[in-house]
Amino acid sequence: MEHHRSGLKIFNQLHSQIEVMMMSPQSTTLPLISKDLLQSLRKLKTFQLELEVQNKELHRSQLELMQSKIQYTELYDALPVGCLTLGNRGLIRNANLTFAAMLSHERSSLINQQLSDYVAADFQDLYCQHLQRLKISKTKQVCDLSHRKKYGGSSHVRMESGFASAKNCGPTQ
Repeated sequence: MEHHRSGLKIFNQLHSQIEVMMMSPQSTTLPLISKDLLQSLRKLKTFQLELEVQNKELHRSQLELMQSKIQYTELYDALPVGCLTLGNRGLIRNANLTFAAMLSHERSSLINQQLSDYVAADFQDLYCQHLQRLKISKTKQVCDLSHRKKYGGSSHVRMESGFASAKNCGPTQ
């Protein structure tokens, strides 16, 4: 990005130089102006070609990144266990389709909601203790909980959490 800004600055400087040269009165310095103008035009053309190459490379990289994201999302959603990512305050930042199905919710309705809102009342203290242990130890923690479903009922789950993210994995046997 910084290279793009400096390139744009050079482009604008060259453009201004050409405008000044073209606006100057033609006198005995005409051969000098023409030589400078041609040199500036060559630099400008070279710069334009470099920008076109960089733009193609950026576009290719963006397409690769998009394809990688699509593949990741397809894999994430195809997992046979429910997985989610929590933010610092316990907000659900992402959830796979399996987790959403476990709670009988649409995935989009879970995003930016507190995970604790879906933990059964009898398990709220256990869930809070789990998060405290995770915060203190910063190592993987496991606990068994019960989550409330959208239309009533609950499902028992084993929750395995890591410090960077928390994931909720499938029903316990």
